[in-house]
Amino acid sequence: MAATAAAVRHFVHVGKRRSGESGRTEWRMTCSCGAEGLGRPTCRQANGDRDDHLRESSDVPRGQQCTQLKAHRMLPGERCALCAGQLGLFDLDETDEMEVR
Repeated sequence: MAATAAAVRHFVHVGKRRSGESGRTEWRMTCSCGAEGLGRPTCRQANGDRDDHLRESSDVPRGQQCTQLKAHRMLPGERCALCAGQLGLFDLDETDEMEVR
């Protein structure tokens, strides 16, 4: 039997910390898988790091991931039944065949 890799559940936390010497407040993303983001000056930037990490670590193909997270109430990297396959409808590679007037 072939050994299969266990699925890793990513519990991501964005927290506020004070940096050592300067005493400035920074926001940082940490994950249960051991990944850690850079110290950021704003929470919004750290949340962007969180979203990027969840998209990169997802095993869901890019075309099936949700593109409208707030409207569909999904997390980055999750499969969305509404967005799945939508990129195929707007394939822009075929525009080379069209004549521009």
